[in-house]
Amino acid sequence: MKKIKILNVIVFIIFSLSCENRTYIEILKKEYIPKKLEGGIDSFELWKGSILRLQIKNKSKTEKISVHTNYKILMQIRKGDYFKKIANSNKCIIKRGDSIIKIDCNQFTDEERDSLGKIEEWKPEEKNSWRLSRTDK
Repeated sequence: MKKIKILNVIVFIIFSLSCENRTYIEILKKEYIPKKLEGGIDSFELWKGSILRLQIKNKSKTEKISVHTNYKILMQIRKGDYFKKIANSNKCIIKRGDSIIKIDCNQFTDEERDSLGKIEEWKPEEKNSWRLSRTDK
């Protein structure tokens, strides 16, 4: 019986040490916000909660990124569109033909914004509407 208790304690310690204890804010700060990514949208999956998981393919590699923004905007994104996530910001751009749309990659609550500090985002008048890319500077 004593061996089982010792084994349970060892398993519990190993399990506890192997768990990732980072918060959502830490993951955003260290991995998502600094990330730069661009290329063609190869495929996508719509997830519950207005999250679109994109597979972006460029010349050198294929990467995945999640975009959490306005549902109406997400429904306009198509395979083959050009996607760009600007480094150290919450700014994303989608280009299709001669048109471009600027979106915030994620919708943050006020509490999350306070925890993240200053993050570059689009001004309200700049985002969420398609424009001709040659007139949009």
